[in-house]
Amino acid sequence: MLEGLKLGGSSKGVVTDSKQISSKPEEQLSQQQKQQKKLMKELKQSLHESLKQPHQKSNQPVSERETEKMQHYVEQLRLKPANALKEELSNLRLPIKGRKPDLVNRLAKYYIAQDDGSGDDEDDIDEGEVQMPDVVAPSSTTLDLDRPMSFAGIPRLSTAATNALRQAFSDPVPTPIQKVSIPKLLYAQQSALLHAPTGSGKTLTYLLPITETLWKEVEDANKDGDIDPDAMENGVALVLLPTRELAAQVAGIASVLAPKGMVKLVPRPMALMSLWKAEADRGEEYEYFENQETDEELNTSRGRTYKPRILVGSAKSISLSLFGDKKMPAPPTSKPEGKSLLSNTRWLVLDEVDRLLNVKKSRTDKSFKRHEKPAAMLSAAIARLTKGRVQVIAASATVGRPIRRELSRVLGLHSSECPETLRGEEDTTNLKRKVDSDDVHIGRAVKIPDAVKNYVLPVDGSTTGSLLTSAAFAAKTILSPPQEGMPSRKVLLVLTRGSDIKVHNALGAMRHFGINPEPQSLLDALEADGTDRLMEAHRKVSGVAGLGGSKEKENKLDGDDGYFLITHEDNVRGLHLQNLDAVIVVGRPGGPDEYTHIAGRTGRAGREGSVLNIVSYEQAAALASWTKMLSVDFLPVDESELKSIVV
Repeated sequence: MLEGLKLGGSSKGVVTDSKQISSKPEEQLSQQQKQQKKLMKELKQSLHESLKQPHQKSNQPVSERETEKMQHYVEQLRLKPANALKEELSNLRLPIKGRKPDLVNRLAKYYIAQDDGSGDDEDDIDEGEVQMPDVVAPSSTTLDLDRPMSFAGIPRLSTAATNALRQAFSDPVPTPIQKVSIPKLLYAQQSALLHAPTGSGKTLTYLLPITETLWKEVEDANKDGDIDPDAMENGVALVLLPTRELAAQVAGIASVLAPKGMVKLVPRPMALMSLWKAEADRGEEYEYFENQETDEELNTSRGRTYKPRILVGSAKSISLSLFGDKKMPAPPTSKPEGKSLLSNTRWLVLDEVDRLLNVKKSRTDKSFKRHEKPAAMLSAAIARLTKGRVQVIAASATVGRPIRRELSRVLGLHSSECPETLRGEEDTTNLKRKVDSDDVHIGRAVKIPDAVKNYVLPVDGSTTGSLLTSAAFAAKTILSPPQEGMPSRKVLLVLTRGSDIKVHNALGAMRHFGINPEPQSLLDALEADGTDRLMEAHRKVSGVAGLGGSKEKENKLDGDDGYFLITHEDNVRGLHLQNLDAVIVVGRPGGPDEYTHIAGRTGRAGREGSVLNIVSYEQAAALASWTKMLSVDFLPVDESELKSIVV
């Protein structure tokens, strides 16, 4: 927004109809209405005089100044989107119909009229920056954030993205992966494989280029009307994720960044093409700002609701929606409609790509079973139907040659044509330094953040009873407040595949030991009725204001209160839990890659965190063998030292 320009308005807008003003008794008129009444009389008088008398030479300087002021106002107002202009006109109770030039001229004339009635000397106006009249109060706190902002190579972010970033971070600074990747994804529109640590902002990296492109289409449609933002033919984004919970989290962030209504979460198999039909159920609308507005203000400020252009869901849900399976009599989406949707796919996002594809660990891996996963089938079909024109964006914290080989195979490319791997400058420098060194073991370009401390608590035996007993004691110790009167800590307990312990069994054991706060399943905590409420639940637990966040404390996992969540290794990938203090891992993860993703739930965005591994003595030795590969130290602790592992 422009400096000095105060936008918006309360429900008590400025009334411009002189008849309306004069119909009220004089004592009931507010100060603002009295000034408006006086202004309208002066305007009428000046108009009558100008019609009666011919323009004289002495009036020419005044006319030139008015023309100059008009040009200044028009130049500034033209920078704003048409929806913002309509919002301002609506707050001023002025007509909102017409194209953007008409809206600009209408507002400019209004502000010139306000200047003429304000009594200020016109010569005091700075030619470089015209100050708009201070007649309307802002309608919401979000308008204070409406200042142009550049981010990661984008010279001018959309208003939605600007507000979201400024609400989430007081001073938004792009992460290394965002600096490198966003310009290439947005302007060069190249396919890429994003390789960055957990918590480094990969989600925002691949969402911003998509949502900013959609905002540009909306702006062009308001100017020219040649582009239909609702048309599926202009391109659709398919965002595939390994779990429904992670899909809900990503959809919640995308819905804040994208134009209203353009993001649709696909939580289960459904007829996808019905989303573009007028009679389709649009779902409930929710607001996530700190201060809620009235229904009339919301309808004005948020603008029209568009049809979906970004479909987010687990690969299985979207695959079953298009192809069905043997249990279904027919796919929910007909074959011609499914083919049309895949043919119009403009962006294909594979988040946690190493989970979405069947990655062969080595060329000689005999235990590898070749069966296509849903994401592989969708990717292959899209690459074939779009003839390679689709922009593919894959992302993971663990990327190696096996993933690149599998991604190339799925897309029908030679291994040398695999999308470029993009890393932050620091990660790229570390990799080059390791390659140039004489060390036989190169290690990984992307590692566990240094803010995460890794501990090992060895126990006698690897039975379910011994592991859960030690886990309960550790959880009770870590969860206890550091000082009396302070809230409990936030802890996540992860059950690995190797432990062979079910979540419901772990819940029963933890409740038996009387742990406070009460243990609950992560999936149960995030469960909700309806798609929009599911997305809101993930906004709450992630706790990120602006980028999918709400500062209202309505959820058990929101706010400063501690919690104790239990989940399985397969469900923890990618989820962002705000201010998580510690992760307790029961059993040894399947490999270094799995451990990287589990440990990455804490210590995100530079915050300190701790990971406690509860394993047998034999498994502790196996963990120690990963030290050089992961570039971390596994520090052994005993039960008497557990209190000190969390700061």
